[in-house]
Amino acid sequence: MEKDNEYTYVPLSEAIPIKEQMWAEGTLPIVAIGTLAYNHEPYIRDCIEGILMQKTTFPVHCIIFEDCSTDNTAKIIKEYQEQYPNLFTVFYQPENTYGKDSRKEAIRIYCEARAQGKYIALCEGDDYWTDPNKLQKQVDFLKENPDFSLCCHNWEVNTDGVITPSPVHHKYKKEFSFTFDTLPWIWITKTATLLYRKESLDLSIAHHYQYSRDVHTVYHLLKNGKGIFFPQIMAIYRMHSGGVWAQQNDNKKNIITAKLYQELYSFEPNKGTKRRYLYANLACFNGLLYNNDKEYAIKNIWKLFLQSLRLISNIKDFVFCMGALLPTKLVNYFRKKIG
Repeated sequence: MEKDNEYTYVPLSEAIPIKEQMWAEGTLPIVAIGTLAYNHEPYIRDCIEGILMQKTTFPVHCIIFEDCSTDNTAKIIKEYQEQYPNLFTVFYQPENTYGKDSRKEAIRIYCEARAQGKYIALCEGDDYWTDPNKLQKQVDFLKENPDFSLCCHNWEVNTDGVITPSPVHHKYKKEFSFTFDTLPWIWITKTATLLYRKESLDLSIAHHYQYSRDVHTVYHLLKNGKGIFFPQIMAIYRMHSGGVWAQQNDNKKNIITAKLYQELYSFEPNKGTKRRYLYANLACFNGLLYNNDKEYAIKNIWKLFLQSLRLISNIKDFVFCMGALLPTKLVNYFRKKIG
């Protein structure tokens, strides 16, 4: 038996759904689950039920940041909170914080609440988990492999009710470890798939960045340990018209991503961040060059290409720069081939 966070590990055969667990008052969770919710009325039940079905041998707690939804999201969350008061802590915002100065302080409080767990798992309010053993599998791996800081896994995509494989489903059939330098360009660390060590991440780093996203979380985690990818499908990533990211067109997405990596590279100038910044800049350039609809001035588009040329470190970078001059469909074809 091994004690941890004021409780004793029990055999895996004794794992039970977390909604049925009864831990002594004051017991600290081993896993703290973080969930951001806004106008997720059609989806939030799937998210919470995916959490409640998890079977673990350790205590779990879920912290929800409810960002003043205009639909019934908050009402649904409150139903579960009242039914399972020991499992849920909910931060109901008095006004929507998106894009406002008040968000940083609100998120700081939310992150501090999450930090009570030894491990942190994430699941946005419109995504959901499908494998009841997800948390147990990930915790077991990190517990046995102290040189790893995060776990992620394969997922499926739900697009308005139609389930399709993830972009990496046919590419990665076996588990593999990675660092930020070897992280594939196709993003494999979807938020709903992540579980990481709390001690491997300084939560204050989010305040450094204007374009803070899960990229920054993954980067800083991988500075403190390796990552592992499991090929098993254990979550659903949902694509829907109400999503903040989904509402952006491809050019806007590319511009935000390029700015994100530019900012990360300015704070963390190294080989890995430079490579990601280069690739993001080239994707932005290519999209604007061939799919611009005259919204952006041509001279500004070519400035992106000149910036990319300054980031070249080797022959492979040069090839990518030249490839960005090809039509977008060809570029996307080659990107899928090389990952």
